[in-house]
Amino acid sequence: MHTIEKGDLSVAMIIATFLKKRITVLKPLTELLRYDLVIDRGLGFERIQCKTGSLRSGVIRFKTCSTTAHHKNSVNTRQSYKGQIEHFAVYCPDNDTCYLIPVDEVSNTEASLRIDLPRNKQKAGIRLASDYVL
Repeated sequence: MHTIEKGDLSVAMIIATFLKKRITVLKPLTELLRYDLVIDRGLGFERIQCKTGSLRSGVIRFKTCSTTAHHKNSVNTRQSYKGQIEHFAVYCPDNDTCYLIPVDEVSNTEASLRIDLPRNKQKAGIRLASDYVL
């Protein structure tokens, strides 16, 4: 599947999940913004950046920055979303689940959600996927 198709599927699944939960979803008319969606849960507007997660070895990983490496004549730079969105909404096709993660709870490049606790039962510094299911 082409990366654009993956992204389109993720946005569609995330929108459907919000709508199932009766959360109002707004979609900007332009692709030039730092967010893909806006939701309204009655507490004011929240900007959402949609991402596709990948499940490997019990961990869902997703990028928390954008990159300009794919733009013609651009220098490879990464740009954080902090201060420009409130949440990442992540769709993981490997387990067909959507997650909502506050932008302030992740690093500036990549984040992970654990499906299961580690074998050593460590909990500190671990983001359990079950805590973020949308």
